[in-house]
Amino acid sequence: MPTTEPPFITALRAALAGESSGRPETLFALIDGARVPKLWITLRDLDIEHVPLFRESSNENIVHVTPFLARADPAGLVPNWFTMQPEALESALFLTAEATLDELLDHFRRYLLIRDAAGKPVYFRFYDSSVLPTVLEAATAEEARGFFGPVRRFFVRDSGAGTSKAPIAFRGWSLPPEARALPLPPRPDVHHPFRLRPEMEAALSKTAMESYDRRCTAYLRERHGARLGNTADEGILALVNRAKQLGLEIGLTTGRDTTRLAELLVVGFTDDMKRHLMETTPGERSRELERMRDRSAAAPAGAQT
Repeated sequence: MPTTEPPFITALRAALAGESSGRPETLFALIDGARVPKLWITLRDLDIEHVPLFRESSNENIVHVTPFLARADPAGLVPNWFTMQPEALESALFLTAEATLDELLDHFRRYLLIRDAAGKPVYFRFYDSSVLPTVLEAATAEEARGFFGPVRRFFVRDSGAGTSKAPIAFRGWSLPPEARALPLPPRPDVHHPFRLRPEMEAALSKTAMESYDRRCTAYLRERHGARLGNTADEGILALVNRAKQLGLEIGLTTGRDTTRLAELLVVGFTDDMKRHLMETTPGERSRELERMRDRSAAAPAGAQT
């Protein structure tokens, strides 16, 4: 007896087929294993052709955080999986390219370990859909030509642009004609890695901070909604910024510690708490901050701990 697919899957198939101009062999997806639980198991079980971007290590098992490059045939099981696991669809970076999986892997691996503006080796999360637009906007025409390489177009789902009649919309990036016409620059290698210019590094830092602010604001509202009440996002963001300043004063500057300080500001942060943290051994401050957060968060709203 014939079965009918859910409308969303049908719409996703059609949208992906449109992006690949009816050539499914040119459609791929970069998916971050750090954001999609058990990604490697899913790709294996669905028999989707894929390769890890990180090389296997004999010293540690990193398969659970590895980004994967996979084929995204619109007629296959990829649309079904994306529908069942929305976080995979929201975080996937799609691309079209007239290249093989191995050719793309060789290209992308050259951009995993780069140099920052000061020359220090750093990992480059170009496969993160929040990073790519910043990179392309700040890149020179030659840098963009080299980064695209065999790729014709990158695109991601645009959740805010869908409608009831067309629930799937994408936003994407292609090389301008003048950049596409440039010859390919020498490919990065271990002796001549890609290097961030100060302008690009500043743009990436700004994007990363804005992303953290959004995630922290959403987390505080989700976890402490009863205490925050009708506080607007701007008010919550003010708490986050205050937590950043407190962190500098106390010597706690990681994102995790800033989030915990923001939580303490929500539930009640006193001068005695600040004094206690500053008197704590620097190596123990983060752990003590966590204990203070847990004790305060467990107390009834309005109670002093």
